[in-house]
Amino acid sequence: LTKQRIPTVKFFHDYQTFCLKGIKLKPFTNEPCTTKASCKCYPFFCQIVRANNLLGFKIRTLSGLKKSQDLHKKCTAFCTCSNYAKQEAVIAGFDPEKIKTCYPILNSPPVSLTPISKEPNLILYVGQLLRGKGVDVAIQAMPHLPSHYHLVIIGTGRKENSYKKLARKLNVEKQ
Repeated sequence: LTKQRIPTVKFFHDYQTFCLKGIKLKPFTNEPCTTKASCKCYPFFCQIVRANNLLGFKIRTLSGLKKSQDLHKKCTAFCTCSNYAKQEAVIAGFDPEKIKTCYPILNSPPVSLTPISKEPNLILYVGQLLRGKGVDVAIQAMPHLPSHYHLVIIGTGRKENSYKKLARKLNVEKQ
């Protein structure tokens, strides 16, 4: 499309374009990583990522990441869903003047919702069960909260079984 001079907009909805691992979390600590992808990522095995192949993983390279970034930089404009994602795009060398942040908030008329619970001490998580979403932190916090607090998790994902196992281990499975 860029060769045909058709205006193109790339939406950065994840960190695959900026990070070898694709999740912008530091290995071992899961703290947000603000480091530009470089050879410093290799000792932490950030180049090894999950894949749906026979081995169950693939190896990403800095040259492959750079090639992808160079291709994307030919787009007319870019859109991110947060200021953090925009910052990561700028760190990766994308022109900040071409980047717009489009927050994922619906501007629609109010709808009548049926409450899930009238229980005031309900903690609700709805989303994918992936590393970095904080679901493990919520589960780990439950034993430290008064017993009238309840955590309800709605979703599926790669970490579903490990989160169930963690809840059983902490004896908060049905709390």
